[in-house]
Amino acid sequence: MTLNLEIDRLNKKVGNLESELQFKDDEITRLIEELSELHASKIKDDEIDETSFMTPKEAAARLSLRLEEGDALDKQVYVKEGTIIVDVEYEYEIDFKDCRDYRQILRWVLQLSDKTWITAPVLERFILTALDESNLKHPAA
Repeated sequence: MTLNLEIDRLNKKVGNLESELQFKDDEITRLIEELSELHASKIKDDEIDETSFMTPKEAAARLSLRLEEGDALDKQVYVKEGTIIVDVEYEYEIDFKDCRDYRQILRWVLQLSDKTWITAPVLERFILTALDESNLKHPAA
């Protein structure tokens, strides 16, 4: 009888831990969505502020610069042999198996954020690449 009570107690504890873990996963997903929305809002605000008073020539130059920045990002964040490479000062390899869910991606975002060489565009490209490679939904989508 005591063994059955102990099994029931442990099953309840496992159930509580599973519920708590699901809550934390939901919270992480919500935080990533909020971060994406804030970032998208900031980009939109920056674009409005920067382009509101541009001449067509200035706007064309800005578009050209953005295309060049996109090309640079393609060289700084890319996929190679089962890893995501973040190559700013050196090749920083992140294995796909460590980016299978939102929680793991968030851990990498936090780790990359501590690097002195990381930039917001590179970090954003990493997030999008990790989500794509893991077949995860983009939070802002």
